[in-house]
Amino acid sequence: MEKKTRGFWTTLVLVLYILGGINSLFTPLTNKNTAQIYPELALSNGMVVFSVILGIIIILISIGIFMWKKMAVYALAVYYPVTFLVNLITIDFSMGPIAIGIIIGGIISIVISYLIVFSLLKKIKYNEEVENTMNV
Repeated sequence: MEKKTRGFWTTLVLVLYILGGINSLFTPLTNKNTAQIYPELALSNGMVVFSVILGIIIILISIGIFMWKKMAVYALAVYYPVTFLVNLITIDFSMGPIAIGIIIGGIISIVISYLIVFSLLKKIKYNEEVENTMNV
């Protein structure tokens, strides 16, 4: 059985996803500081909990992708549109250019994540084909 290889960029992106998820776990602590300095940017308690849950989910998705689980790749395809919708719900459109930047950043994030999903699914399919030809 041939060892499944993962490229440098894929590994880097997955590590960044995990670091971002770990960062989300600290949202309750950072939200308290944000509320003291910029009260208008503070998140509600529900959004803090939701942010922590999303952080845990992206860590689990990244670990699943490290283990070449196709379901984790599909979960990544769902994760980014959900986070984009959450950002749209919580955005304060009175912030003007900042709100527009958040929207554009979210759209770019979705496009990049779908490119990553496509390339990962292609690699998983290739690995499955190689495995099947070796078993024949």
